[in-house]
Amino acid sequence: LSRWPKSLLRIEAPTGVEPVMEVLLEPRHGGQLRTRHIFEEYKKAGIDVDYSGIFPEGAYLQHANTDLQLPGDLGGRTLEPYEHPVYDHVWGLHIASTALARQALLERIRANRYDYIQIDLLYVWPLVRQCLAELDSQEHRPGIIYSSQNIEHEMKKQVLSQLGAPQFWVDRYSDEVLALERELAHDADFVFAVSEADRDYLNVIGERSDCVLAKNGTSPSTISIEATEDWRPVLPADPFAVFISSAHPPNAVGFFSVLGQSLAFLPPDRKIVIAGGVTEVIERSKSYKKWAAINNARTLRLGVVDDIGIAAMRRFAHVFVLPLTAGGGSNIKTAEALLTGAYVLGT
Repeated sequence: LSRWPKSLLRIEAPTGVEPVMEVLLEPRHGGQLRTRHIFEEYKKAGIDVDYSGIFPEGAYLQHANTDLQLPGDLGGRTLEPYEHPVYDHVWGLHIASTALARQALLERIRANRYDYIQIDLLYVWPLVRQCLAELDSQEHRPGIIYSSQNIEHEMKKQVLSQLGAPQFWVDRYSDEVLALERELAHDADFVFAVSEADRDYLNVIGERSDCVLAKNGTSPSTISIEATEDWRPVLPADPFAVFISSAHPPNAVGFFSVLGQSLAFLPPDRKIVIAGGVTEVIERSKSYKKWAAINNARTLRLGVVDDIGIAAMRRFAHVFVLPLTAGGGSNIKTAEALLTGAYVLGT
């Protein structure tokens, strides 16, 4: 414990095509929940800790005053459809090259003299690295903690391949992300991993042996049964399945990989309730549109819902669908589904 910092800045960048800020105000998926839980544990331990989300302007109407909003463009570059899963990587490299982003983060680092900067997602590392390089030799220099949530380059390679990206781009982006991952795993003072497999891999690519295993988990909902009753008439009266997920591309890819393009295998009186940011990704996909009439009749698409709605679906659902076909790490959704006692359709 004596090695823990007295002051610390946590930074998170966008993931997939959905910016993932609002971690402290309104966590919506596993990565955000993990970040908030670690943040709260630092506070309980008496550590002076700030949080700074870095995301494109307009991505969230509500956000913390410590967040950094930056232009979301890519300097005039337009991504191909198959490149959307690497927007976080491309945008991270772009903002690292802009004086606006460097100045904003440098001001915060210099003003607060943090002992450590903790990075929760890989793609902000180029910006942090650039800022540290611009510090004078006499200036206070914070150490780095990398709190890994996933082996990113493997996930990018899987998703790009599943989306039909040309092999050249699959190899290029996965190699670029691996280079970042290897560098950060090597240079960080501390590295956290969510699973034993991730820990072992980060030790290998980082040429270290001290990666810390900090497993994911969950706990029973604190929302009362009475509060969820208002959702009963909204949800199907017959037994239903539920798929709750963010707009992270692997989630939609997994949905179609496991269930297929058409939900005609379901009886006409049965539905899959789809909730979270993944709803829009599924609705606009070619796979869903091909059989839109059948799929619309067999789904209830809710989009992003509040915590009470999530609790209601966990209470009333007969089956949880967890179609995870890409990525490493571990998944909080799995723990949450098992905790309900409902059936779990997983991979």
